Amino acid sequence: MKTLTGTLLFLFLATSYLLHAQDPLIARDGSTVTSLGVGDQQLIDQLMVVVAGVGSRSRELQQQQSLKSFLMPVRQLGFRGVDWSYTLAVCLEYYVNLQRNFKDNLSPDYISVGVRSLGQQATVPQGLAFLAKEGTVSAAIMPYDAAEVP
Repeated sequence: MKTLTGTLLFLFLATSYLLHAQDPLIARDGSTVTSLGVGDQQLIDQLMVVVAGVGSRSRELQQQQSLKSFLMPVRQLGFRGVDWSYTLAVCLEYYVNLQRNFKDNLSPDYISVGVRSLGQQATVPQGLAFLAKEGTVSAAIMPYDAAEVP
């Protein structure tokens, strides 16, 4: 009975909150909006970010550019994982995948475990130094959330 009462109370409070969350005093008429975003065509071309090797002109980039094909899916940070090693691995993956035109999932755990195995503090500068000297391997070689280099 307590569970049913608690559930009903929760549903009542959640529903009443959602009903009162909208402010009726704000005008929601779409015809009153005169402009949204940037209207100057030259400024749009200047604001477009161009990535070398992907697309060509900003006009085409608006229609064609997608970096998704060069990036691997988002990964969960494991128990032993370090956030900066995942960032380094993703940045390197993009350039490797762009150059080879083949997706390869690089191992961020290899970078963090490698830095720790050298007895150094696990920081971004140490990670970059390790990456420049040793590189990294495919995630197929170094399993996810591994404690040591195989």
